[in-house]
Amino acid sequence: VATSSSGVAKDSSSSANGTSSSSSSSSEPCKEGTWLEKGKDKYICKNGVWEKFILSSSSKAPSSSSIAPDATGPIRYNMDSLFAGINEKNATYSNFTDPRDGQVYKTVTMNFGLLGNWEYFAENLNYGRQVNLKEGKTLTDSTKYCYDDDPWYCDNHFGGLYTWSLAMGFPSACDTLALGSSPECPDTIYYNPTPGYGPGSAQIQGICPVGWHVMNQHDFVETLFATNAASTIQSWVGWNKTGNSSGFTALPGGGYMRVLLKAWLLKVV
Repeated sequence: VATSSSGVAKDSSSSANGTSSSSSSSSEPCKEGTWLEKGKDKYICKNGVWEKFILSSSSKAPSSSSIAPDATGPIRYNMDSLFAGINEKNATYSNFTDPRDGQVYKTVTMNFGLLGNWEYFAENLNYGRQVNLKEGKTLTDSTKYCYDDDPWYCDNHFGGLYTWSLAMGFPSACDTLALGSSPECPDTIYYNPTPGYGPGSAQIQGICPVGWHVMNQHDFVETLFATNAASTIQSWVGWNKTGNSSGFTALPGGGYMRVLLKAWLLKVV
């Protein structure tokens, strides 16, 4: 399970463009300028890969005759506008270099008024050596998965994918056991006794660099959600509508649709 972009917040006690690289694919490149339609989405072939097409006032949707019937080549996002939309009156970008591997990440400092200034990663963490899930490889310290085993996603801002235990720095048994329920998964979290704080404000470094922690409930509810609208944290890449005034630059990470169950419940009369 991967934390959403970025899922990393700066510790309250401590005082970019992210690196990207090209990656190879076993798929044959698509034909330049052709179109691909998958469900409700359309893609255009640029430089041998499919990029999602976002209709704007200056662009024109393809006709059905120009859409490729048998498409080859990997599907990609155009990341050029990734950090667009920030309201610089309330948020500013900076850069942070991870001392463990030298990767540079863009961070964002948001001004929440009475809540103060809070700094987050504006990119997903991409720490560790890639192992392939499809080959049955399991994660260990300093390793990661990439979406669909494709290094392009890790290297282009989507970041690494980690199990919950690895992201939090817990024993691997904690992926299936509750904290404190077994000697294999002890509860080692320090809960701040200060009034107004609790489990939801625990700062856990986990897989983060020193001075940063995995975002907790307090980070999300008390600060990030103070923006009042999901669109203010959504990147211009991958979403149907643009926003990102907060600069948080959240990328889409997949979806899940619940199956609703109708049930009769007892009623006191």
